[in-house]
Amino acid sequence: MRSPIIALLAILCSAPIENNLFAQAGDGSLTGIVIEDSGQPAEFATVMLYRQGDSSLVKGDFTNEQGSFLFESLEPNTYFLQVTMVGFTDMVVPDIQMNATTPTIDLGTLRMGENVQQLSEVIVTAKKPFVERQADKLIVNVENSSVAVGNTALEVLRQAPGVTIDNNDNISLRGRQGVIVMIDNKQTYLSMAEVANLLKNMPSESIETIEIITQPSARYDAAGNAGIINIRIKKNKNMGFNGSATLGAGAGLVWFDHLYEKTNGSLNLNYRQGKFNLFGNYSNRHNDGRNDLNLDRTVIFQDTTTYFDQHSQMAHTNNSHSYKVGLDYSLTDRQTLGIQANGQFNKEAMSMNNQSDIFINGSPNGGILVENVRPENWSNQTYNLNYRATFDSLGRELTADVDYAYYKGNSFDNILTSFFNGEGALTGEEPLRSEVPIMVDIWAFKADYVHPLRSGLKLEGGVKTSFVTTDNDVVFELFEENDWVVDSTKSNHFVYEENISAAYANASRQFEKWGIQAGLRAEYTESVGNSITLSKVVDRAYLEFFPSLSLQYQLSEKHQFGFNYSRRIDRPSYQDLNPFIYFLDPFSFVQGNPFLNPMFTHSIEVSHTFMGMVNTSLSYNRTEDYITQVTTQNDTTKTTIATNYNLDTYHNIAFNISTPVPVTKWWMAQTNLNVNYKSFQSEFQGAQLNNKGWTANVYISNQFTLPKGYGVELSGWYQSPEVDGIFIGRSMYMANFGLSKSFLKKKATFRMNVNDIFNTGRWRGSTLYENMDLKINSKWESRRVNISFNYRFGNQNVKGPQRRSTGSDEERNRVKMDRG
Repeated sequence: MRSPIIALLAILCSAPIENNLFAQAGDGSLTGIVIEDSGQPAEFATVMLYRQGDSSLVKGDFTNEQGSFLFESLEPNTYFLQVTMVGFTDMVVPDIQMNATTPTIDLGTLRMGENVQQLSEVIVTAKKPFVERQADKLIVNVENSSVAVGNTALEVLRQAPGVTIDNNDNISLRGRQGVIVMIDNKQTYLSMAEVANLLKNMPSESIETIEIITQPSARYDAAGNAGIINIRIKKNKNMGFNGSATLGAGAGLVWFDHLYEKTNGSLNLNYRQGKFNLFGNYSNRHNDGRNDLNLDRTVIFQDTTTYFDQHSQMAHTNNSHSYKVGLDYSLTDRQTLGIQANGQFNKEAMSMNNQSDIFINGSPNGGILVENVRPENWSNQTYNLNYRATFDSLGRELTADVDYAYYKGNSFDNILTSFFNGEGALTGEEPLRSEVPIMVDIWAFKADYVHPLRSGLKLEGGVKTSFVTTDNDVVFELFEENDWVVDSTKSNHFVYEENISAAYANASRQFEKWGIQAGLRAEYTESVGNSITLSKVVDRAYLEFFPSLSLQYQLSEKHQFGFNYSRRIDRPSYQDLNPFIYFLDPFSFVQGNPFLNPMFTHSIEVSHTFMGMVNTSLSYNRTEDYITQVTTQNDTTKTTIATNYNLDTYHNIAFNISTPVPVTKWWMAQTNLNVNYKSFQSEFQGAQLNNKGWTANVYISNQFTLPKGYGVELSGWYQSPEVDGIFIGRSMYMANFGLSKSFLKKKATFRMNVNDIFNTGRWRGSTLYENMDLKINSKWESRRVNISFNYRFGNQNVKGPQRRSTGSDEERNRVKMDRG
């Protein structure tokens, strides 16, 4: 329960005088009447109004003798209301949407001690849908989903509408790769492979929501041609101390010869009193799993046809620990200083058996067995110092961040290659071992300034600079004459240094029916990639400009239209620039490309919202120098090399529709359909690539609210065949089931789910381009049963720490530490 003295001070601080920090200039008003459970007016109840985006206090008041309250001079925004009174349960009314068409909102009668079901213009439910659409983003509400329980963040993301994840864990949004993943508005500095590895070890129980932003403004880094996925970690919302604890267990059931065990646990704590807010969380996860990969490859050279039938089985045991701790301190009523640290420690043991049977002109011609035992460990630590100052009642604000991030990893391959003849007899063995250390060091600084004017015009500007150093010294050794000797043909020492300096300006204005936002961002990049072993240096410097424009038009209460344009960039990950060759077997390699160029995307989108529920959009994207993985083949040696390559042009046309369907009071359905046309055009391997086609992604979720605290979820998704670079992927689909039960006055929750009920999760694809004939079938451990128990304790309305975007976001998304 909020202290009456603290509430009184907050209300006095928020009184609507000219120079007050919390006063907001605007024409909106919000009113309502609060009554007690008996029906009598709730006199002098504390009523606090917050911005929903950052939980900052806007205004505070007491109800009068009739129980009524009134807030005036409110700007268009999304708010939530909190009502407290001694002897009654706190009431929270979220998602209060105030805009130009609804400047006056009457919440009607609010009864203390009862759940609010429907309040005039605002619909409030005790449980949000798994997927909901807002004006500028799609939100996946992970926290209350029983389908998500026991899973990792990557598995939950796979269920998000418009998101697809291929067999290499590459994340695509509406058919486009180049997604930037942020955590609490902070980028991870990691490349897509490392982001996938990070999300694989993040339990879903620590996640509140996932936000999908397809058209970011100039304030964001220009990286991410497909948009931004922002993962928000659970926070708390009141004065005092509180927390929650979660325990979970599960098993993978894909292959019935073995159960793959999983356990997870997490602890979240928050303490807020006076000027201090101390917060922290810890989670751990144990995960046993397995992946199967089948490759069929045909090589035709002169009159000889060689066929490779390859089967790989990879089993792994993973243990991860992650933490986050921080402190926010209010220097004055208008200044806040914060510091936080977060990190993850991961230890994994992987074993792989790769059997290749070789046929020449249809007859057996021997085979290869590659056995690899790889212990691996990596860690990342990020430290942030942030400052925020608000100068006047209009919201003039300055924020600044200093970041330091350090990534360190090491893996050790112990490879034994056995050779067999056509009769299956062993003809020879070749031991090989390697050490692959990775180090990434990042410093970043950013500052942002917001200056609203009384005319309604809002001006924004900011600067950022970052410094990145990576160091990879890969050593391969052969066993010759009873001793290990360095294999200079595979070893490589690569150092990469980069500095990006950026500045932006952004202006926005809300009129009666129109809203407009325009911005321009400039980024200057200097980089040096140095392969010390190969004596190969690639030095680059370039300045690029990234404009953005957003228009919104409110035709009526039922119809809202939007238009967005932006230009964006995606730079290669640091390790993709490393020319080092990674050995899979004597005929298969993976190699970096130091000559990769950044890719640039022009993006246009028009959108329509009907009655705040049905959202449709049509977009077009054109990407130059599109970065994608390709394979090349040497017909003479019969070897295949996988590498990243710049394709000349990539076109994408996408149509998306998303809508909730309230079937009954106890049944809510959510449907999302994304249809896109993809076209890849480029000169590649001496020929003209022209790979194009239509694809569709459908996601359907059903939530059933049952009596006595029970809830049921049934969801599924379907991905039609699609094209990607030189590859064509086949269709994919899954169905999931979840059950939840709350008890102990809703402080405790039990959840159970089954992911991929019918065990259909797999990726199948092929390429038939020039001399390449390759088919891929990848099956991961997708069918899982999970259970979890969560208990919340303390004051469950503690206001959490401020969520901020720090200065080192884009750089962290490009670190690459996982080799698969």
